[in-house]
Parts: sequence; structure tokens; C-alpha cells
Amino acid sequence: MKIAMLEDDPEDLETLIGSCENWAGNSGIQITYECYTSGEDFLKCFQPGHYDLLFLDIYMQELTGMDVAKHVRKTDINCLLIFTTTSTDHVLASMPFHPFDYLIKPYEPSRISQVLSEAARIIPQNDTSLELTCGRSKVSVYYCDLISLEADRHHAYVTSLNREPMRCYIDSFSGLWEILREDSRFILCNRGIILNMDQIEKLGDSEFIMKNGHAFLIRQNNRNDVIQTFLTYQYDQAKKYGRRHLS
Repeated sequence: MKIAMLEDDPEDLETLIGSCENWAGNSGIQITYECYTSGEDFLKCFQPGHYDLLFLDIYMQELTGMDVAKHVRKTDINCLLIFTTTSTDHVLASMPFHPFDYLIKPYEPSRISQVLSEAARIIPQNDTSLELTCGRSKVSVYYCDLISLEADRHHAYVTSLNREPMRCYIDSFSGLWEILREDSRFILCNRGIILNMDQIEKLGDSEFIMKNGHAFLIRQNNRNDVIQTFLTYQYDQAKKYGRRHLS
């Protein structure tokens, strides 16, 4: 779990760090954390998709926690925001930023542990992530969130859950496929197109129809092999999780 802590009070920050480390030790979940004492310093280092969870002190000089949340939500809608404050006056004002929770100061370690445990049920802990270069930013996307990747010379058009489509730089599409093919959920359905089979809604006459409504043609060469790979994956998943086959 990747955590950022935006807190300008040394004692509060120490309590927050200690509580997170104790929770990690008791839960067996590995965490990494980075601390910032100003909103300006945080935004200089912020990259979409880098953090799973962000503790945001509302009352800060210059940029407040609300200001930072506004900037974060412009490019990252997955990061869980936990506002920290001495009062609940800003609860309604924070709603547009979709906060995960509130922590009232002074911090209670048990309450921090509760919030982290609830967050751990939502954040994928054991899934692999794909590191992508989009513009000047590095973006990390969990495999489970990927929907499709389409080649465009030295770029890939990437669609994923809860994130705007991205055009990312890649060394080569074949190199990208060599990475993703190690995971059984990905399939090369056509030249330059990789799909996450967990995101396929159904098999059409000549295409895969995704859960987001997009359709991708299945290549004619080895078409039966592609379809068989998909059907075998469906069967294995249904057997593993007791789910019905897709039609």
C-alpha cells in the first residue's frame, strides 16, 4: 500500500507514521509512505496513480488540504483521500472530492488502524501493476484495472477502470505484450490490441465486446485459437470462483 501523508504538525505526523507502521506490522500488509509538510511540496512530486491512499490535513498554510484534493482529483480518481482536521466543518465542502474518510485530531491510533483496514479491503494488495510513461509522468495501473491496450507506433492507447484513457509511450508493442502475456488474463486479440479477458462482456460473431461497450475485432489468422484461449480462460475462472460462463 503506497501512502502519502500531508501533515505540517510534527507531533501529529509522528503519531500518524507510528500508527501506520504498527498497523502494517499487525496486519502483515506491506506499506511505503512519503511525508510532506506543505501542499506545494506534495504537488511538485505528485504523479497520478502513484499513491493508493492520501492523508490530507485540511488546515494548512498556503494550499489547504481542500486545494490539494482539487488538484489530485483532476488526474487521479482512484487514490483514497482521508481528510484530517480538528473539526467536521468542511465535511460537505469535501464531498465533490469523494473522500474515503475523516480523521479528527488529536489522532487516535485505533481509529487510524480502522481506516487502514477498511482501505485495505478496497485497494488491490496482491495484484501486479504496469508502469507506464504518459507525457512527463509515470503512471502505475493495476492489471485488474486495465481494459485494453492499442498500439500506435511507439505509443499505446490505454483504457482502464476509473481513469481517463491515456496515450502512453512504449519502447515496443511486442515488448509490452511479452510482459502482459505472463498473466493469463490478457489476450492478443488482433494485431496491436491486447485485452483483459476479465473485462470482456461477451463474444460476438467476429469480435469481443467489452464491459465498457467497446468492441474489438478478432484477427482472422488463428481466429479459432484466440476464441479457444478466451473460452478456456472463462471455464477456468468459472471453475475457480463458481461463476457462470459468459455467452
